[in-house]
Amino acid sequence: MTNTSAPPKALGAARVLSYAVVDSCAFQGSSLFVDGVPLGPVPCLAVTQAFGTAEVALLRCNVEWRFLGVSAHESVEAARACAEREYPGSSALWRDISYSEQESKGFREESWGDLRCSFCGRSPDHFEALVSSASGASICNECLAELGAAST
Repeated sequence: MTNTSAPPKALGAARVLSYAVVDSCAFQGSSLFVDGVPLGPVPCLAVTQAFGTAEVALLRCNVEWRFLGVSAHESVEAARACAEREYPGSSALWRDISYSEQESKGFREESWGDLRCSFCGRSPDHFEALVSSASGASICNECLAELGAAST
C-alpha cells in the first residue's frame, strides 16, 4: 500500500469530505474519460463538496492529491457506490474528514498566497492563466482578454 497522507482540507474549489487510498484494490474499469482517453487506475480517491453548494464529486487523484479525473454525484453515498464499482473493497477504506467549509476555504486562501490578479483580484479558481511581471504585478487571462477587446 502507498504511504499516502490525508488530502489537504480543500481540493480545487471544494471541501474534502472523505478519502480512500485504493491502490490495494483491483481496478475494475471506469467509464470516465479524460481528454478522450479512458482514465485507468489511480491510487487515491476523494469525495468533495463544492463551496457554497450541495454538489458532490468523486475525484480520482495521484499520491500528491492532484486530481486526474472527476465525476459528479447526487450524494456522498452515490459517489462512494461509484468508487466501489470501480475499486471493489474500497467501501471499507473510506476515512471521513471533519473540516468545516470555513476551515477548508481558509486553507485554500492561504495556499494560494499571492496568486491573484492585481487588477481584478480573481483567484486561481476563476482564471486559466496568470502572467507576473518582475515588479510583482500579475494579470489574469480574463483581464488580458478584456484589455484586448477594449483596444480594438
